[in-house]
Amino acid sequence: MTSQSSGIGERRPAGWQRSAAPWGRDGAARRIRRVGPLIGVALMAASGAAAADPVACATTDRLDEKAICAWEAYRDEARETIRLVNKSLIYIEGYEGAETPQDVGVGRAMLVEAQEAWEVYRRASCGLETHLYFGGDGRSLAMGTCLKRITAARNRDLRVLLEEE
Repeated sequence: MTSQSSGIGERRPAGWQRSAAPWGRDGAARRIRRVGPLIGVALMAASGAAAADPVACATTDRLDEKAICAWEAYRDEARETIRLVNKSLIYIEGYEGAETPQDVGVGRAMLVEAQEAWEVYRRASCGLETHLYFGGDGRSLAMGTCLKRITAARNRDLRVLLEEE
C-alpha cells in the first residue's frame, strides 16, 4: 500500500482523504482553525518571554519589561477573543430564528468572514503604527500595545453581538 503525505510531515495510507468540514462546503471550519495557530504563536512568544522572571507591570520603567507587559495584556485579550468567537459560533448554531440549516451555515460563514477581515485590519493598523519606530527599541512595545487595544475593541464588539454588555 502506497503512502501519501498530508503536508504535516506524517504519512497517510493511499486513498486517505480529509473528512469534510463540519460547517459545510464553504470551508469555514478550516478558516477558523487557521486563526488559532497565528494567535498561538504570539501567545507563546509573550508567555515564554515572561515565564523566565515575572515583571511588576504596574511599577516598571524599563522599556523591555513594558513590552513584556503589553504582550501579556494582548495575550489575555486574545484568549478572550477566542472564547467570544467560540461562544458566537455556539450562539449561531442554536439560534432559533434560523429556519434552515443553510441559515446557520450562512451565519457561521459571515462570522468567519468578519473575523478574518478584522484580523487583516488589525495587522495593517498595528503594522502602520509600529512602522513609525523603524526598528527602534519601542517597536515591540508599540506592537503589543496596539494589538491589545484593537483586540480589546473587537472583544467589546463581540460582547455586544452576544448581548453580554
